Amino acid sequence: MKTHMQKTTWFAVLWILTTFFQVIAQDKWTMSFPEDAFTNDALLDLSYLNEATAGDNGFIKLSEDGNDFVNGNGETVRFWAIGGGDAARHDAFR
Repeated sequence: MKTHMQKTTWFAVLWILTTFFQVIAQDKWTMSFPEDAFTNDALLDLSYLNEATAGDNGFIKLSEDGNDFVNGNGETVRFWAIGGGDAARHDAFR
């Protein structure tokens, strides 16, 4: 009789292979986004924070001291986490 761990492992392998073959069948990763519906009279517009073209300021990496993220120009970069859900309330994440 198979243990619970064996069953879980087989399920995970099967799921990964199914996903892998679906991607291969598509022959590529397709990314299509709907037209931007925001207008100039939006209540909050943070688009000015974006680069004109992704990667204009180089790759994001850790700073020399390892305490911050920096872009290719050496400027500190910060990320805003949204949609964290219920995880923030669990002791394991504190």
